[in-house]
Amino acid sequence: MELSFVAKTAAGIVGGSAAVGGGAYAAYKLQNRETIEKHLKSLHRELASSNEDWELIKRNYASDKEENPITGIPKSSINTKLSDLKKWCKDRLSEEFSKDKANQGDYNLIQAWCTKQVKISSHLKNLKLAALDVSGNGDNQILENLKSSYSGSSLKINEITTQSSNKTEGTSPLSTIDNIQKIKDWCSWASEQYFKYKEDTLFQRYKHFCTKALKD
Repeated sequence: MELSFVAKTAAGIVGGSAAVGGGAYAAYKLQNRETIEKHLKSLHRELASSNEDWELIKRNYASDKEENPITGIPKSSINTKLSDLKKWCKDRLSEEFSKDKANQGDYNLIQAWCTKQVKISSHLKNLKLAALDVSGNGDNQILENLKSSYSGSSLKINEITTQSSNKTEGTSPLSTIDNIQKIKDWCSWASEQYFKYKEDTLFQRYKHFCTKALKD
């Protein structure tokens, strides 16, 4: 009987230790599990929080090229539907993180419309990229090469019009480039636009025509 009691006690101790160990592991796993917010931080994106953050998001959303950047929230009514956008962000951020979804770009809209807005020029270093010299002549050879290969490229830029120091992008892509100044003008304009996510068409064009690898 005594041995049985000792055995049972030992078993209980072992079982208790296992339970404690299992609970600690579960807590550790929960604390260290990947979340959408952690995923965004790994991309150097910080969630919007202040009124100023949301006002800038509202302004950028209203001027987006898509009529409905997010389904059900048209840009024409964002001034009265900002609360809908905030709720959309909250709901999406509460979802369980999926690496497959991340790889497929399913979190791109969250990155674009739920985080502090950052200009392309300011975000380049996080992507290990540097802007080409478009105000001087330091990268003219690179730009000449881009001009020469332009007609065969699937990526195109648009004419930039300057009026009273305000730069605007034309609506039709240029079919040919006869002067690297057109690339410089476009890069200068694009660098001041807001970064959404790497797969965004604007950024893909900027990366191709306006950047080089960042030197260590």
